[in-house]
Amino acid sequence: MSQMFGEVTIEEYVQMHILWSQKTFGEGEHLEGLLKHIVKEVEEVREVAGDFIQRNTGEKKLAVAKELTDIIILAIDAMWRQGFTAEEISSFLQVKQQINFERKYPPITNQDEPTEHIHLCKKCGHEKGKHGPEGCVGNIGRYECGCDYYEEEA
Repeated sequence: MSQMFGEVTIEEYVQMHILWSQKTFGEGEHLEGLLKHIVKEVEEVREVAGDFIQRNTGEKKLAVAKELTDIIILAIDAMWRQGFTAEEISSFLQVKQQINFERKYPPITNQDEPTEHIHLCKKCGHEKGKHGPEGCVGNIGRYECGCDYYEEEA
């Protein structure tokens, strides 16, 4: 695969994408259209993966990679169109990944279902639905332990 951009940082890539997207698609948020396009690309990933289900080949890997890359590009496009700069998008990627690194995750029970992080109470530190010796402290909330202070989704 050719390296069209050579050696660039994520920030430099995003800036090049923004310039191209502005020139190609113009200004505006385009959010609903981009979200619909992402959903379409998700379905294309499923189709491509299904087409090659019997053959675990390099051809399947490349086809899936192309569709997944479309999703990444569309997400970047949606972010800058919501007013974020290349620097901010690069920073969000790094900060969010660091948050994910630090989270706890349950064991995977089904690889075809989402594996979401374990929600912790910001006030008492208990996992959602689990109690300490005295139970959770806090207002009755939407979580089984009664706490309403769970970490905000980041």
